[in-house]
Amino acid sequence: MLMFDLDNVCLLKTPCMPVGGQGGEAMSGRGLKRKSYFVDENVVQLAKKLLRAETDSDAVRMSLERVIEAEEFWQFMDETGGKLPPGSIERP
Repeated sequence: MLMFDLDNVCLLKTPCMPVGGQGGEAMSGRGLKRKSYFVDENVVQLAKKLLRAETDSDAVRMSLERVIEAEEFWQFMDETGGKLPPGSIERP
């Protein structure tokens, strides 16, 4: 019987990437799926810098999450007429 660590897969000479939600805070508890897209490398590098992301993949994920957060914010603003009800913000 051959023994392989199937939680980490390395293809060719690329760095190892954990699969199946194993090995990393960014991977834990998330339903991640491998995708392939053409993107502007300069845009990814700028997003990586601005978001302080460790990897290009983290930068892409974090950027998409920010887009969703922004949309949710603007939907909230539309629903409330841009005004917060009294007591809706808690002081730290």
